[in-house]
Amino acid sequence: VKAFILELKTTDLARYHRLRWLFSLFYLGGLRISEVANGVMGDFYCRRTAEGQEFWWLNVIGKGNRERQVPISAEFLAELISFRTFLKLAPLPASGENIPLFGAARNFRSKVGRSSIHGTVTDLFKGVATALRLQHDINAEHRASQLELASAHWLRHTAGSHMANSGVDLRVIRDNL
Repeated sequence: VKAFILELKTTDLARYHRLRWLFSLFYLGGLRISEVANGVMGDFYCRRTAEGQEFWWLNVIGKGNRERQVPISAEFLAELISFRTFLKLAPLPASGENIPLFGAARNFRSKVGRSSIHGTVTDLFKGVATALRLQHDINAEHRASQLELASAHWLRHTAGSHMANSGVDLRVIRDNL
């Protein structure tokens, strides 16, 4: 998926940045579709330790209308800065900023709903599946078929698996997701 998105950089820069950011929200943040659809850039915030070290967080309203704080990794923060720079915004969001976490294709500042986000994700996976089939690799059909069944929720679970494989404590993963 990452390679497919990266190829868009030379053909469709806006789509490249939009899909890369969406993938980051799901894979690096482990967010739900509803959290992406309802979130705004002003939901990001920074806390400093007594020693002056900065930690970034994303405040989301999740399942059951419960608020949770998602820790932002250095990789996720770099993706946020890259996306915002592409949009010609300040690199880091300000408190109260009402720009959607993920906006419409034609106007990134216009909010989109869950079904639009779902369609964007499934279209991405279908595009990757089609590209895989063109490779005529012996395993391409199997991998392509799996990708066609993938969803944003699948990315959320993949994010959790990635964290577990990286040695993150399972209680931390549970709390983050």
